Amino acid sequence: MGGNPNIPGGEHHPCLVIGRNINIEERNGRLIVAYGTGTTKDKTRGQLDLIISGSAVQEHHLAKPTRFDLATVNRLDVPWSEEWFSTPRSQPAIVISQLNDAAMVRLKEIRAWRKTNNRTD
Repeated sequence: MGGNPNIPGGEHHPCLVIGRNINIEERNGRLIVAYGTGTTKDKTRGQLDLIISGSAVQEHHLAKPTRFDLATVNRLDVPWSEEWFSTPRSQPAIVISQLNDAAMVRLKEIRAWRKTNNRTD
């Protein structure tokens, strides 16, 4: 996904798909994504966001430790299109991966904790 998470293009960042809206009749779809950043902020965001640490980076096909920002205000609902999901100049193709079991468990725990504690930040 491009640099500024609110507009397409620019520097590419990983994103975590956390939902989707598909309209079969109109043959289009939208993805709800959490923006990924190398600024992990472990101490301040570790309980709020999903952080893929150094030991799991390669398995998730990431370039470095990455924090996926789960704040409601930072979630994006974007068209599932080349405009938003383009191939970075630095690599030959878009990499699509899935979370390993440990990361899925952690994501579910974080989302449940956020809901229980009414956290949207």
